[in-house]
Amino acid sequence: MTQVEDGSSGINPLPSADEVFVLAKVLNTKQALAIVSSFQPFNTIPSTFMALCRVNLGFDEAMKEIVRKEDRRIVNDIAYQERFLLRSSKKRPWSRHTRGPFREIVDEEGISFKDRLALAVKVVEKLGVPDSMKKKRGRGRKRVYSMRKLIATVIAKGTLSFVALANELKESSYDAGISSSPSKSTLFNVFTSLPEDYLNSALRMLDRMTADLYRKFGEKLDIFAGDNSAIACDNLTEREIKMKERLVRDVSNYFALVRITTNTILFISDHTNKISDVAGMIPEGSELLMDAEYDVDENYFLAREHGIQLTVKPRNVPPNSAIRREYVNSFDKRKYGKRKLAERVFGNITKRRTRSYYRSSESRIKGTMIVALQHDMIAYYRSQGWAGLFL
Repeated sequence: MTQVEDGSSGINPLPSADEVFVLAKVLNTKQALAIVSSFQPFNTIPSTFMALCRVNLGFDEAMKEIVRKEDRRIVNDIAYQERFLLRSSKKRPWSRHTRGPFREIVDEEGISFKDRLALAVKVVEKLGVPDSMKKKRGRGRKRVYSMRKLIATVIAKGTLSFVALANELKESSYDAGISSSPSKSTLFNVFTSLPEDYLNSALRMLDRMTADLYRKFGEKLDIFAGDNSAIACDNLTEREIKMKERLVRDVSNYFALVRITTNTILFISDHTNKISDVAGMIPEGSELLMDAEYDVDENYFLAREHGIQLTVKPRNVPPNSAIRREYVNSFDKRKYGKRKLAERVFGNITKRRTRSYYRSSESRIKGTMIVALQHDMIAYYRSQGWAGLFL
């Protein structure tokens, strides 16, 4: 069983023995039919692989079942598209919910705080301690905790409060350098001292670790998308709605750069419509997909300067410059359609009922980075389980 270039599964001749991956799992009838008829992203599965199947159906029966599944999928796709044709484009849902063939491996999060902490320790060991947080020589009190271990606990915090984080460390008897566990105030001080650049470096490291799991497949992984979003805060603010002052929940706006294939975040910043911060951090020749908010001349010049294949949905206004006119005329709607996959990231963060309880704008953006780190850790463990099946 193999997968062709357009992402659909099928049965193709094997080109050579050294390009074949073996699925390290004997599939039952249900799993075999699911992996043949599923539409996995072509980057997260080898183009050519073999799998042993224990199927209790004859060949003709199996083919009839596959055809039946494909017929039902095509009919559902047509019905789904026609159902929302009368709605405006902004009110149409982004995509349908799809499930992979091995839900028990890739769908269940099952990532404990202990697992996240173990991964955070590896990240901190590679990045080291920021210069601004290193102990200066002097006559002050000696540091009683290991700064590396304290930074790892903050990186693994995720959506936990500092009180819950301190309790988790106490229950697990975490060794932070002395016999006692760090208090919530100690953990909060480490959080406030961590530079934003360091947290973004940790995001890029986790993204790279996840992408390396799929590089053995030999598929293209450098497809990125950026978008602005927001996390709800736990405080209320006054806003004028329909000529009346009302109390509404505050939001913390942010920008995220996502690697579409691995579903990982590699950069977080304040809300922006410029790609100046991300243009230099993705490899030359990468694809970058952005929505109409980024249809400005500066972005096109930056993309050309850094050798990035930029695809931006054009705004409904006539192009006012030569470079913008060039990009608008070459807009590829099919390629831009991949950008919708980046919405999985924001949907996963929303599904985890994330709340920002920070007050300052600096702490809010750093808190968003901590949430993104938790997301990347979950994506890493999921990818490790999925990519580890193909040998």
